[in-house]
Amino acid sequence: MRNSNLNVPLSPREIESLEQYAQRHKLTATELLRRYAKRLLKKERFAIDPKVKNMIGILPRSNDAREEYHEYLLKKHS
Repeated sequence: MRNSNLNVPLSPREIESLEQYAQRHKLTATELLRRYAKRLLKKERFAIDPKVKNMIGILPRSNDAREEYHEYLLKKHS
């Protein structure tokens, strides 16, 4: 993959903070930003599907899914 350059306007305070953080973690500012961008891509790839997100909260918290599944398997294989 070919690398490209990106110019990001940052205040002197933001640049200083970025460079200090990178230095504390033994990285260059460029490597720090590259790793962050990769993490964002990975997070996006494993994002929860909106259809699944819509189902969150449908079951009451008192519902024990493991127990119900265990009971289902016992009935099924009895």
